[in-house]
Amino acid sequence: MGRHRRQPRRGAIALIFVALIVVGLAGGCSGAPSGSTVPLASSAAVATRAPDSGSPAVHGAPATVKVAIIGDSYTSGSTVGGNGAANWTAVARQLLAAGGYPVDLEVLGLSGSGYVRVGGTGLTFTDGVPQVVTDLTQLVVIFGSLNDGSSVPGAVSASAARALQGIDLAAPGAQIVIIGPQWIDGDPPANLLAIRDAVVSTVSTHARLTFVDPLADGWFGGESAALIGSDGLHPTDEGHRHLAELIAPRIAAAIDAIRDGS
Repeated sequence: MGRHRRQPRRGAIALIFVALIVVGLAGGCSGAPSGSTVPLASSAAVATRAPDSGSPAVHGAPATVKVAIIGDSYTSGSTVGGNGAANWTAVARQLLAAGGYPVDLEVLGLSGSGYVRVGGTGLTFTDGVPQVVTDLTQLVVIFGSLNDGSSVPGAVSASAARALQGIDLAAPGAQIVIIGPQWIDGDPPANLLAIRDAVVSTVSTHARLTFVDPLADGWFGGESAALIGSDGLHPTDEGHRHLAELIAPRIAAAIDAIRDGS
């Protein structure tokens, strides 16, 4: 498997935790039972570009890293949370900047989509790669998707391979973070575990790639299940802050690899 990147340097970790206190991360809202995989609500694609966090290497400041993010409605936001400044990508950008990791984000949220599943936009994650990944992209993050839960694992694996090929063609040398499918609690269904395994089998040999496993790590297990909103499927604003707290250190570790030239 592609090597798991080390965590950010101690000073950066301290700054990130200070930022967490500033933004006031908190939990809330009602939980939801586990069950068969349900596609995320289909809606128009949400593509956003956050402004630059600062000028590269001015008076010793770290250079801004160009990051492309592709995901489903856990990335685009939903009716129960994660819209605008409350979205995990926006919160993560603030945490990264506070920790000395300024980023310029290109975000593509494809509600209802996955590697195989086609949502309301008619695009899969693989289709979305050329929408946000360019020759200037230094880091690519793909997050999800539980929408693929009813798909054939082999088809998911093949589409994930095509997504990696597209990234390598558009942005040779870019670091890649693949975040596997998430679930609403700590008891994911067997079909989603099979999809996770299919993605792992595809990405495991890529040299510049880190795989993150929300199912094994129980991102919405235990008390965190209360961060799923009233629709029983999507995270609340507090759930998006929880995602930002989990994902920002992974992005920072990938930026460390970029800075180290590895």
